[in-house]
Amino acid sequence: MPDRARSAGRFGPIEWATASRPRPGEQLCGDQAVAVDVDGVAALFGVLDGLGHGPAAAGAALAGVEALTKARAERLEVLVALCH
Repeated sequence: MPDRARSAGRFGPIEWATASRPRPGEQLCGDQAVAVDVDGVAALFGVLDGLGHGPAAAGAALAGVEALTKARAERLEVLVALCH
């Protein structure tokens, strides 16, 4: 079985960590987390769950992470729309 994906970091006083694991028998997981600094004055944290499982779900979740990372300074409703 593949190891859980782990990630951790710190933005100022905020320390964060995530862990995920694919479905038994699969290598990829549709669960992703995003934590990005926003211009040194704020941070954006999110959890994404690509619909389904396996490669298609992983691709959808990673597309969401990319969209959020690129548009990190946008309003929340814009970020949600970009991930849809």
